[in-house]
Amino acid sequence: MNSSSAGFRRDNNKTGDLPIENLAADTASLRVTALGNAGFLIVSRSASILLDPFIQLVPGVQPLGAAAVGKNSSILVTHDHCDHLNVRAVIEAASCGAVVLGPEPAVRALSRHVPSRSLIQLDPDDVGGRADADVVGARVTAFRTSHSRAHNSYLVELDGFRVFDDGDNEHTNCLDRSAIRELDALFLCPWQGSGWVDFIEGIKPRHWFLMHMTEVEFAEHDRGRFLPELCDHIPMNPVALRPGALFTIARGQAA
Repeated sequence: MNSSSAGFRRDNNKTGDLPIENLAADTASLRVTALGNAGFLIVSRSASILLDPFIQLVPGVQPLGAAAVGKNSSILVTHDHCDHLNVRAVIEAASCGAVVLGPEPAVRALSRHVPSRSLIQLDPDDVGGRADADVVGARVTAFRTSHSRAHNSYLVELDGFRVFDDGDNEHTNCLDRSAIRELDALFLCPWQGSGWVDFIEGIKPRHWFLMHMTEVEFAEHDRGRFLPELCDHIPMNPVALRPGALFTIARGQAA
């Protein structure tokens, strides 16, 4: 694993178009691959979870093709904005057997082309509410959070690991922290005004992954300038993965 001069972790291995089943981690680890924008692939021994897969060509990176998504994969969509829901790619992935979970607007956008057996609508009653679903190898809890007309953040529990995708949530104080403690991985964008510093300090994840990053922001981050311009202090060193980069979390591994 490589570290920049600022102490930020980054692993630049590439996955390309390898079938997801071939990327399965061993029984004691969890593999996280950045797909670009807010997209991540999470693979454990028995589950393949895709978070807002933004399956597009990224300069210099082999894309993870929708056809590589296997029948045991689950796709979690936080909301229906175009930079989080690539409708055409998700439809193609569903045709290969993946199950798609999301709030009503996202499910509706897919429903004309994806059979109902491959769609799970998760709509908590109100901001702060939650709804659960079981998928292959994992349990998913959707939290209704603040952004757009219907936005979910997701807690995923798989093979003894716990990960949380905050999506584009604008107010972290709407979340019940007691329900999402003891995280192995947190995916969060440091939106100004969202309370993200206090949130990270409160739940103390083992690893925090930056997301929604442009290449300009990655370059600033490499120089140690990006986060210091957003906050008075950085709660913990984040993991910054460019598209295609891989990060492996071992069970019980310290941050």
